Amino acid sequence: MVADVINWIQEEETLDGRLQRITTFLENEGYFLPSPKNVDRSEQGDTHFMYGQSLTVEYTVVDQGGRKVYHYHEIGVDHIMLRRIRRDEEWTLEHISSIPRILRRGKLILDELDKVIYQSRRTYMSPTGERYSLRVIIRRSWQGIWYVATFHPRPARR
Repeated sequence: MVADVINWIQEEETLDGRLQRITTFLENEGYFLPSPKNVDRSEQGDTHFMYGQSLTVEYTVVDQGGRKVYHYHEIGVDHIMLRRIRRDEEWTLEHISSIPRILRRGKLILDELDKVIYQSRRTYMSPTGERYSLRVIIRRSWQGIWYVATFHPRPARR
């Protein structure tokens, strides 16, 4: 079933069309895809050319380390959302609007030259009853731009 859903989403040629199909899928599963609050949208719609493709800025956030972090629309839809659905973790997408809060106030797990990992301070319950923390990984491109690379659940310690 997951493969059928992924194929159905990827059949749509446009990014906004794929996002609409993801939203429809989530609603059918009983989930809501919220929009993040308290973010800087002044650069929304601007494009950056990275890794051989044009990426569209959705919003920016200044993390607790003072880095300006970009959230790109293409990475959010084609990487983060599709990967969560592919891994049967679509429930986490209901919390995707927590990314800015995790970047500002989350627990710092790793701080390397080109990669930083933050983890939510609170835990979230999956549909199976397991508790998870949410992780946000940001990376620095070769141009020096920090961006949200991924967002995923991690089993909470007991």
